[in-house]
Amino acid sequence: MKGKTIRAKRFIAHPDFNNDTLDKDIAVIWLEKPMKLKKTVKPILLPEHSERLPKVGTFLTVSGWGVIDSKGNATPAEELRSVQLPLLSKQVCKNCYPELELTDSVFCAGYFLGGRGASFQDSGGPVVYNGKQYGVVSLGGDIDEFPLSPNIFSSVPKLRGFIRRNMGKVFNNTLKE
Repeated sequence: MKGKTIRAKRFIAHPDFNNDTLDKDIAVIWLEKPMKLKKTVKPILLPEHSERLPKVGTFLTVSGWGVIDSKGNATPAEELRSVQLPLLSKQVCKNCYPELELTDSVFCAGYFLGGRGASFQDSGGPVVYNGKQYGVVSLGGDIDEFPLSPNIFSSVPKLRGFIRRNMGKVFNNTLKE
């Protein structure tokens, strides 16, 4: 099944995004035209700000159109792909990335030996658990710089206020400003 392309008309990055720490690595994108909602196209539920991430070890679903190989094969996947990744503790995440100052707005999931995870160019893709989007891909598939490390994700519960302030509303099965 191929995806439909809709151009973006507005890109709202978090004003406090820090590229060195990946803190608040999230944006809201407004589409040029509304998406028609149907059985295969639906808005995702967001967890409440007070909701915590699931317990460590819980499998989360990460999906995206990213490429399989970052070494010269930069063609997006033809079909949407997904992978199940276990949620890791904050301490394990910090041990995997000692050079990064990881804040409360990020979490890690994945494996230490590589092979499975968010792909190169999957950044911005959803991390879903139990029908709610708990995260956004921040660092995924960088096999050159972090070949054996899990992925880093921005936490939707921690950044929900920014998302809600900058998103549209659903009217008559159409997402509008």
